[in-house]
Parts: sequence; C-alpha cells; structure tokens
Amino acid sequence: MLSPNGGESYANGSVQVIQWISNTIDNIRLDYSTNGGSTWTLVSPSEPGMNGVYSWTVPGPASVQALVRASDVLNSTTIRDQSNSTFVIGSVLADKYFGGSYDGHAVNVNQSASITVVSPNTGSEVWYEGNQASILWNSTNVVLLDIEGSTNNGSSWFVIDTAVTAGSGAYTWQVGSYAAQSSALIRLTDRSNVLIRDTSNLGFTIPLYSQVKNQGGGQDGWSQDVNAANIIQVLSPNGGEMWAENSVQQIQWTANNISNVRLEYSTNNGSNWILISANEAGNTGSYSWLVPSTATGSARVRVLDLLNQSTVRDISDTTFVIGIGIADKYYGGSYDGADFGTVQQSTITVVSPNTGSEVWYEGNPVIISWTNNNVSLVNIEISSNNGSTWLTIDTSISAGLGQYTWIVSGNYSQGQALIRVSDRDFPIVTRDTSNAPFTIPQYVQDKNRGGQEDGYSQGVNAGY
Repeated sequence: MLSPNGGESYANGSVQVIQWISNTIDNIRLDYSTNGGSTWTLVSPSEPGMNGVYSWTVPGPASVQALVRASDVLNSTTIRDQSNSTFVIGSVLADKYFGGSYDGHAVNVNQSASITVVSPNTGSEVWYEGNQASILWNSTNVVLLDIEGSTNNGSSWFVIDTAVTAGSGAYTWQVGSYAAQSSALIRLTDRSNVLIRDTSNLGFTIPLYSQVKNQGGGQDGWSQDVNAANIIQVLSPNGGEMWAENSVQQIQWTANNISNVRLEYSTNNGSNWILISANEAGNTGSYSWLVPSTATGSARVRVLDLLNQSTVRDISDTTFVIGIGIADKYYGGSYDGADFGTVQQSTITVVSPNTGSEVWYEGNPVIISWTNNNVSLVNIEISSNNGSTWLTIDTSISAGLGQYTWIVSGNYSQGQALIRVSDRDFPIVTRDTSNAPFTIPQYVQDKNRGGQEDGYSQGVNAGY
C-alpha cells in the first residue's frame, strides 16, 4: 500500500487515488475503515493487481481513524497490506478561486475543525438551579454541535441540547437540578464528527438547591428566593500567603443565605482547630484577625455556618505561613518608629558538608558551615541513614556565625550521613540539608608495636 499510507487529509466527496504495488497477483480487493481497522467496508471487490491505482470517491462520515486495505482476491486473509497509520476524512469546504473570483473551480481543501469552550471554563463559576446561564464557545468549520453537562468531573454526561447552531457561539441554559461542588463540566461536540469536541478546563459549582420563603411583601404566598443555596467560600487566606505573627490580617469569605458564621484556624493543616470568633454576621464577609504568635507553614482558616457546622463550611484551599514579623522601620526616615511587620523571606543553605565527597572521622573536629538570610538562631541535626531519622547535634546556635565546630561522634555511616540546619523558630519552613550524603567511617583502633611510649601507640580511627 503506497497511498493513503497515513497522515493524509481527504475531504468526503472528493476523488482521491488509492495506489499500491503488487507482485504476481492477478486481482486485488480494496476496503476501507473509519475506526482504525476494527471494521472494514468494501471499496471494490476486484481490480487488476498490476494497475496499481484506483480512483476513489471518498465517503463519509468524517473520521481521523481511516485506513485503506488491499488484499489478494484469492488469498485475502494472508496476502494483503493496509495503510501504515491512519488518515483523516473530513468535511468539504469549496474554495472557488482558480481563474478569478467565483469562476466555478471548486477546490476541496480539507480545512480543520475545532471547538473551544469559553464559559464555563475557569472553575470559578457558580451557577444556581433555576437561573439562566450562558454557555459560550468559539468554533471553526463546525455547522452543528451537541451540548452536554457533567456533575462528576466527566465520569458521566447528560444531554443539555443537540443540533445547536455552532456559529451562534452562545447558548442560554436554564440550569437544572444538578448539585455539584466544583465538579460540574460542560462539553461541546461537533455533531458530524464526535472527535471534534472540547470540555471546560476546570470544574465549576452548581450549589445544592435551597428554597427560602421570605414573609411580607406583595402577593405574599410567600415570595420564594429560589435556589438561594447555603454555601460558604473562603477567599483569604486561601493558600500561599505569608502573614507575620501579631499582625492584623483580613479573613474574607462569601456566604449565601447564611445568617451567622464561626471562624477557626489551624496550625497543623486541619488536624486541630482553634476558635477565632464564635459568631460573626455571615453577610459581612470580612473579619480583622490578630494573627497569633505560633510560627507554622501549615496554617489554614475555616468558616462554618453557625447552624450547620458539620455540613456547610469551607477552609483555605491550601496552607499558608504564619511567620516571625521582622520590623523594618523606615517610613519617614531612619528609625522613625514606623513598624512594618511583614514576613521577610528567610533562607538557610548548607555549605559544608554538601558535595558527598567528605569523609569525617569520629573524634575529629570538623566545621559545619551555612549561609542564611533573616534567621536568628539555628538547630543542627545529623542523620546516618539518608534522612530517615535525625539526631540533634546542638540547638539555638547563632545563625550569623555561619559555622559550627563539631567533634564527630560515633554515628558512623558509609555514604549515608547528612547534616540539616533549621531555623530554630521556624524549623519546618526554613531549613536545608546536605545535597549529597557523606561518610563517617566506622571507628577502628589500630595498635602499632614499636613506637615511642609503646603500650602500644594507637592509630585512632585509622579507617576500615
């Protein structure tokens, strides 16, 4: 099989040439497939093998998994060949331009089709049941499309509408009863080619339906605030922030149809929670919080519906940092008293041992060295098993010294020793470890006869 042999784009309805070579075969059969060879459809039952060409009117439907196969009529199961890889059968676009504008010369160029969902697409959308929402898209060379929705991140789909004009670029959807917390998606598909489709990049929210009847008003039956769902969303801190101890920061949230909320924080990623405020108005959406004096890189804030604390609540998406505030006094001039309590970035970098080539002998003094920024005191630890466990060497060392003299103790390790230097006040967030493990050889006492004060003399720690 010479052509099509993979990668071609043929417009359906166009005439294309199937080409092959054959040796000592009288007649061949031609078939094509639109599904990668799972099934085959007859093109011609018998063509002279020596011809090597056949003019084929390309059929529909559109496919990106098309193949052509040529078989010996007398030995079709054993002597045959097919396209090496798939080719495309697509829709025809007649471009008339040969001798001048619209002179009748149609050129069947297979233009590519595409669909791109514009909205909902960011994951920030909240669409309420019973409300009208606009599904938006861009498309190229698509006539009709089908619209589907999912509430479980695409595990299953339901039909919203079919055969919608693609060129409109918009569809107004009356949101149905489909509760989904950040797991709703919209999918658009070319009606003539299911391989041309696009889905929302991120899951959006359709809140749980809630009906609230407000007494007192015209035509009071009562009036119904339809789908005023009980929902809370923490806006700030929502992950990645660096807040200084004892600074005042704003906790921000949105709350729909919730009268009062409870505020809490955690310093251990939600394992335990500490009260900030037992009762705040839900619709204020903001609270001035005096950040506590507990340095941590695993802080989170939680906002709960006071009446439904176990089911209606939200927490920071990821952890944020509570750090030691560094007073930077510079407002009106040098040392004018204006305290700028912002968490400055603190760093530690181990300098030695760091290459893995170091060999430190037990009983010998060695230098552990490091560089740092905005760290007052450090703790120093050692591991003899590539960091699986750690032992303390010393604590509360002045970080500004940049080095520490250690008398190597009996934690021998053949190529598995590491040193770790940590900010004493912020050890989880600010620390560094040797880049590569080094060696502390096993202690060996070598008694060599025949030297001064021979008792014998001891070659202490003479390696292995």
